[in-house]
Amino acid sequence: MGANFATAVCKHEEMLAETVRSLACELRLIEIADLIHYIQNQSFANLQDLVNSSAELYFRAGTLQFGWGANVFATWADPPAISVDLEFRNRGVTVFFALMLKASSAAVAIHDICFDDPPGNRRKDTELLADALNDARLTSGQAS
Repeated sequence: MGANFATAVCKHEEMLAETVRSLACELRLIEIADLIHYIQNQSFANLQDLVNSSAELYFRAGTLQFGWGANVFATWADPPAISVDLEFRNRGVTVFFALMLKASSAAVAIHDICFDDPPGNRRKDTELLADALNDARLTSGQAS
């Protein structure tokens, strides 16, 4: 179970990372100092506005939202990085995850995935997630 589960989680994170790539690029257009300020002062309503308005450019309304959590990683030795908690909900699939942003890279870490239907096999769950992610994305010229 361990190796198969880890493989499924890795596949899910790869799919999710590819889906939120444009969002990560959009969020990196915001001044890092502003993001750090909002996170350190727990100005989560401001972060919610920024994240949700950026998500509206790439995802159907309500499918990807700020999860009311964020962290700053800043040391004298390394460039700053941030982590923003997000929630994806679509077609009976809910994913709670963190989006980590650095100057020129991004990554995701899934905290939990919930399926409305009883858990199936891992292949079925992966297909459900893929369908939910694909359905949530806006195509060029499509309004949210």
